Amino acid sequence: MTLLSNALSKASSRVIARSIGEATRLGRSVEVLELTSSADLVCANMMCEKLGEPCICRLHRVLERTPNVTTLLLAKNKLSQIPSSVWSLEKLEVLDLSDNYLTEMPHEMAQLGNLQTLNVSRNRLEGLGDWRQRLNNVQIIQ
Repeated sequence: MTLLSNALSKASSRVIARSIGEATRLGRSVEVLELTSSADLVCANMMCEKLGEPCICRLHRVLERTPNVTTLLLAKNKLSQIPSSVWSLEKLEVLDLSDNYLTEMPHEMAQLGNLQTLNVSRNRLEGLGDWRQRLNNVQIIQ
């Protein structure tokens, strides 16, 4: 069973948002944010230098409004960085960052005290960093 299907099967009775608009409408009740291959994460701001490229600005704003997320699925979005608002998700248990363009995992990962599963497979990571020492119970998929 894949991480996505496993997370969604556990989430059958949870509130799931599959777009940034849906997450914004549902707000604090969102527990699963499923944005795999999401067009919502492509910058559409004509004034932005990242127009047409992956952009974390909208994701950052929606994560600030959805503090009860336990499962965050961001695979296949060509992300090269993770928005800082992820580190505020105190209830986060599953984080799927697979198939992106990440080169490093920030030390702020250590703030995710409830994290159980982290998928960082198929990225450009040079290492996972020293945060692993503080989260030694996390299942990491590389």
